[in-house]
Amino acid sequence: LKTHSQLHGLHIADSESHLLQNLNSKQGLHYQGLDQLLQWCRVVQESPRETGLVAMWSLLEFLFVRDKKVSKREEVCSGLTPYVGHFYFKSIVYRIREILNRDTHIKKQLVEEAVKVFGPNSVDKDEIKKHYFLKLIVDYPSKIKSITEGNPFFLRYVGLLHTLLTNRPQKAELNLVENLRGIEKIVKSDTMRAYRIRNLLTHQAAVDEVFFDETYEKMSYYLKLVLDDLLFSMKSQPSHSIFQLVYLKKESYDRYKKFIHQPDLTAADIRTYNYLLSTRSFLT
Repeated sequence: LKTHSQLHGLHIADSESHLLQNLNSKQGLHYQGLDQLLQWCRVVQESPRETGLVAMWSLLEFLFVRDKKVSKREEVCSGLTPYVGHFYFKSIVYRIREILNRDTHIKKQLVEEAVKVFGPNSVDKDEIKKHYFLKLIVDYPSKIKSITEGNPFFLRYVGLLHTLLTNRPQKAELNLVENLRGIEKIVKSDTMRAYRIRNLLTHQAAVDEVFFDETYEKMSYYLKLVLDDLLFSMKSQPSHSIFQLVYLKKESYDRYKKFIHQPDLTAADIRTYNYLLSTRSFLT
């Protein structure tokens, strides 16, 4: 079974070398929960938009709701947050590097600078590895500024990364910490809104089309991040069930937030920067 489908904003990557799908997973010790997950995905993909949003919520409840004493809304929000928050910073670095690479002259100078500072191991196929790229921007801002000086658009995004990882005056926290808090608030707001719309749709009440479309696209995006991460993790850890992987993701995110609270992160070594960007995903 291949899963290459793009309906209503939901898209599951098509990669036979990574997505192992076993609809009989209940009979063995590997890929437990994958068959149910794929069945829910098909319901979402094959349903009309309104029914699809209701199915999305049911899929998220299937993944994240385990404690009957806790509100389902809170459980879904708590389950979604690690996937969105963990992906956030890595995607910023990836996109900024992508923007810089549009200018071949700037890219060439950046690659040369990375090799000069960190050695040839910092480059892979004429591309600066993400953690070296991040350290180059944070630890050598004046050099990066001189390289990108001719393009204010590039400078703007390079400056964003540098600001996120620069300690604020009289505050032993990174701006990244504050940004993640903001993301968590957004995820909670979007989740609560989706829950309210889901209830309206369940009771066949009318929903404003623009209001619905915005919520649908946001939930599709969140679900894509979750599925991408889960399928990648299940490929590398087939003996873990879907629910164990969800639990491990929460644990990983808690450790991640503690990690970025370190006041001396900008003085860390390359391995630390690599950890800052680490998350299992096909998307980057």
